[in-house]
Amino acid sequence: MTPELRKEKEQSVRVVFDLAVFNVKQRDFETSIDGLTKLQGMRDAFYKVDSDLYWYTCRCIRILIEFYHQDDTRDFDAWAVGQACTALRAAA
Repeated sequence: MTPELRKEKEQSVRVVFDLAVFNVKQRDFETSIDGLTKLQGMRDAFYKVDSDLYWYTCRCIRILIEFYHQDDTRDFDAWAVGQACTALRAAA
């Protein structure tokens, strides 16, 4: 896969991910699940074709699911920073 095509595919994953996060924040869970389904299809398409894109999409799926299941905030940026701080504290 060419670097240009990889970048294009990565951007496509990011667009779907961002839209799914937006839908969770809006509490439009049905539409956010559609985004998750699209991400899973993209992940499956990258399997054995491009391992970097495959694992990038896997991480996006995991993050989206974790954000979907948390209850205390619908602000993704604040939630993500909190997750990073927790991981840093655990590593120290």
